[in-house]
Amino acid sequence: MAETITLERIQNSPRLRELGVLPGDQIENKKLIRKFSNKEDSVNLGEKLTEDRIEKSVNLQKLEAKPGDRIIDKKLIRTETDDTFTQFMYGFDKQNNFVGYLTDVLESNVPLGRYGLTDEGEFKHYSPDELYGKGFTEADVDERRKMILRKRERDLMQEYGPYFDPEDGAAQAAGEVIGGLTDITTLFPVGSTVKAASAISAGLAGSYSAVEDLAQKGEIDPAKAALFTGAGATLGAGFAALTTGRVLKNANSFVDDMEDIITDHVEAGGTLTSITDDLLSNPEFGKVRIDAALELTGRKLKPKLGPSSTEQVLDDTIRNDSALGRRVSKGLDKFLGTLSTRIGNISQPILRRLRRFEFDVHTKTARSLDEINPFLQDMSGLGLGLKREITKNLYNGNFAQAKNLMPTQMQKNFDVVEKKLNSMYDDLSDAGFEFQKLEGYFPRRVKDYDGLLNSLGKERKTGLIKMQDDYAKRIGKGSFRELDIEDKTEVANKYIRGYRLTADGKPTYTKSRTMPNLTTEQIEKFYLSPEESLSMYLRNAVNSVERYKFFGRNFTKNDKGAFDADVSIGKIIEEERATGNLDISQEDELLDLVKSRFMGGEQSVTSIPGTIRDLGYLGTIANPISAITQFGDLGASGALHGFRNTVSAMFGKKDMSLVDIGITNMQQELAEGDIRPTAKLLNNLFTLSGFRAVDRLGKESLMNAAFKKNINLVKTKRGEIAFKKKWKKFYKGETDSIINDFKNIKENGITDNLKFHAFNELSDVQPITMLEMPQAYLDSPNGRIMYMLKSFMLKQYDVVRRNIVQEYKKGNKSTAIKNALALGGYLSAANVGTQTVKDMLLGRDVSVERIPTEAMWSLLGIYGINKYATERYIQQGQVTDFVYQSIVPATPIIDAAFKGGTEALEALSGEDVDFSPILKGIPMVGPIAYNWFGGGAEKYNDRLED
Repeated sequence: MAETITLERIQNSPRLRELGVLPGDQIENKKLIRKFSNKEDSVNLGEKLTEDRIEKSVNLQKLEAKPGDRIIDKKLIRTETDDTFTQFMYGFDKQNNFVGYLTDVLESNVPLGRYGLTDEGEFKHYSPDELYGKGFTEADVDERRKMILRKRERDLMQEYGPYFDPEDGAAQAAGEVIGGLTDITTLFPVGSTVKAASAISAGLAGSYSAVEDLAQKGEIDPAKAALFTGAGATLGAGFAALTTGRVLKNANSFVDDMEDIITDHVEAGGTLTSITDDLLSNPEFGKVRIDAALELTGRKLKPKLGPSSTEQVLDDTIRNDSALGRRVSKGLDKFLGTLSTRIGNISQPILRRLRRFEFDVHTKTARSLDEINPFLQDMSGLGLGLKREITKNLYNGNFAQAKNLMPTQMQKNFDVVEKKLNSMYDDLSDAGFEFQKLEGYFPRRVKDYDGLLNSLGKERKTGLIKMQDDYAKRIGKGSFRELDIEDKTEVANKYIRGYRLTADGKPTYTKSRTMPNLTTEQIEKFYLSPEESLSMYLRNAVNSVERYKFFGRNFTKNDKGAFDADVSIGKIIEEERATGNLDISQEDELLDLVKSRFMGGEQSVTSIPGTIRDLGYLGTIANPISAITQFGDLGASGALHGFRNTVSAMFGKKDMSLVDIGITNMQQELAEGDIRPTAKLLNNLFTLSGFRAVDRLGKESLMNAAFKKNINLVKTKRGEIAFKKKWKKFYKGETDSIINDFKNIKENGITDNLKFHAFNELSDVQPITMLEMPQAYLDSPNGRIMYMLKSFMLKQYDVVRRNIVQEYKKGNKSTAIKNALALGGYLSAANVGTQTVKDMLLGRDVSVERIPTEAMWSLLGIYGINKYATERYIQQGQVTDFVYQSIVPATPIIDAAFKGGTEALEALSGEDVDFSPILKGIPMVGPIAYNWFGGGAEKYNDRLED
């Protein structure tokens, strides 16, 4: 008698797998009888890779092989066997559910067949014999039941392919449990009482056991049914609350994914055939899943051509926000909300253009500085006397004399600088900047404008002020006092070089100089070094050129010839409105936000607030203890991009570095004012303390973890859909190009598209540009000191806002909850770990029993709520004091200076004094010195005991 082959037997027999045998085939007299398979289905299983095998092979590691992958004909075949999610989904798909089992029981007793899609996309009735095999209708009930089971097993093999190896682990077991229970939950009546839910759960659980037994064995096991009924009654209420509607929601999500594909085809002008082919030919979907999803939801597939974006925005606003909430949130958003998120909530296309502007400015600035870097290094390495002479000749336009003083290689490097200055002049000219080219032009940056002005003498001082007044009026300003330092410097340089303004306001050279060349004394007192001046000139020039490119044909000048931000930005918004994707009620807000970026965002903090901020950072984070804190940032990467990707990116080879995306500063808050002595000292201590290195590790790990995640994501059709769902509104027509670049990365390498995407992934989590700061930060340069040590915290609020709050409001509640749990878990674990390390280094007591509590405070600390402030202020009802101490910037160095002065006076009067708190404010070593030698650790431990 012939033996019917089951899925279990095939999985346990490598020989049957190689022959391409399918469930339902038979063996009779040791001979294979193919009923559903063909000889062409035979496969070469090759060598299955183990973890040990991969560890011993450098080539396999380079190919990122995983356990379970196979080597076939010297090629690596990826099987996803080692992927936990794939194992979970296999268990989910393998385990039938209540509706499925009930359908199987009915079909085995009353064969009806079912309706489904043909390969041409038409609906057709499939007879039972077509579905389950010839002879199904004539077979008895028990044989039909077995044929249905074999059909399900064939579908499972077809979906996961011949190389996938199911593993009896926790992931597959969890998938089987969830798969078995999902459809039961759709039958719970919403709003049932606990008693009703318990009764319904008991009945359904018992019924599930019964139909499972009937479908798989043909008879009911009473003991098992009783066990299921009891368990269902006990767990019914809680289970009902947690799982009601889960399967229906999953089915709707599946239909949404299919409709995304259809919409893409419609927008691209695709045909019905191409749409059908894309849906039916892809194993991510398949006719069985499509049929099931459509049956469950009762929906019909159609492109998403619903209400306009404006109507949708208004609907969402009315549904989700009260009038009071809108007023409050807008006020708070100005001070706390990230500019990019606020712009993106209104217009994703404009956000993309702004992000592209930031990316281009950073990458092109980095390339420009890299080109001139050899010359900068040459200048820095010169002896003091030679450097003075070369600087004097460069600043006075005597290039020939300057080059004669330079060593041979330095002359070649300076030739590169000359070419760069000439090309930058051409770029600025193309961008519409009207000024006469200076022969022998080398940028000079004034550091002491008032001192320079006074050194010129009364007559020349008056002449320069008059020239600056004329220039101010030409660009629409009242007097020279309204010019910023950049404009004042530019006019002063032209005046000193012998230029004057003509009647139309343009500079022209005069035959006789208005003053002699700059002296060495003037240069050293009032000007920055050539390295600093040249670097700052290129940064500003690149920014100006890219700003012009951002506006393009919308770049508008006023009647004075100056850039008109209001009109230029207004034209961009008009363009976006014409696409129909902009809510007219939000145009004013969008205009205000973009203006903040190109007006307030272009201003720099002045000297005194900048110095105070530098001192604040010197006393708080420029030390090794704060460097350790930076490791906690890796928690966000683990939550958003997965533990495996993060660890691999952290310790493995990185596909991309910060240099590739033009990021040279740790965050926007620290990117300004690098000419101040305190800023230079701060940057040096960031390097010496290890803070910069750890920060770079965190950023590059996050960026590369996202990179690895996306490479794996787009390997499947469902992954492509997920990527498009997240990024399609942002990238619009470029989405497919980016996906293709991820797919073909081995052939084409890291493209500009991929670098831009990495820049966006990092910008979503870290405050690396002005776009990732609050609007008030941009609009009030001298008020930026209030954001000291808060920019990263506010960006983490932004991460929560986008990934949890907004996802929940969109109806993606499970995604929001998943993100909340992931962020909470990873961030608390990462930060409690770093805090424990810091406590040990600082000599503080570490207790295992306190770890759960410390984990909570570590998580809250990321969002600005720490244990000390809570106990001191909030628990005492001093909310105003709590808010005050949260806003006022920390300045340990300044505090230590005042404390030291007070203690010194008390010491002179013979009183006992305590200088130990002063140790806190010492840059670099303050925290360690205070805790080890100033009693800080003892005080901390005493508070714990209290």
